[in-house]
Amino acid sequence: VEQDAVDLMYMDVRLQKRLYKYARKQLQRTDEELDPILSYPKAKRRKSALIQHARGHFNHLHIRFRAPWARFIGSLYSFDAAVSLARRVEIATTGKIKHVVRRGETLGKIAEKHRVKLADLLRWNGLKKTSKIRPGKVVFIRVARD
Repeated sequence: VEQDAVDLMYMDVRLQKRLYKYARKQLQRTDEELDPILSYPKAKRRKSALIQHARGHFNHLHIRFRAPWARFIGSLYSFDAAVSLARRVEIATTGKIKHVVRRGETLGKIAEKHRVKLADLLRWNGLKKTSKIRPGKVVFIRVARD
């Protein structure tokens, strides 16, 4: 919090009540000092407080951290562009990509989709022409690095 890295905290108002009482009695904090931190005693009405009420959070809390770079990167890329970028990074670092087999796919269709020879796909994955694949199986496709 002091380093301005926390965006919000979610905590049930019952826990906030305990924190409030502790801060007032033990730490000698004033309401003015606690107002920007706790949404208690006004509970759901103080939306500017760091700690917000979240129903069902009586035995745990959530902390949402600020991640300026993640937000910035997220604003630059659509989901498809992010997937494409992740794939390019995977290829650059490992020289291969993972393909998760979907229902109805065959090794031949996968090889065709990725423009590789079936024999190469089989060799890279230690498979035979008669090998059975099921949805969810991961096969690797080697790609020439740029």
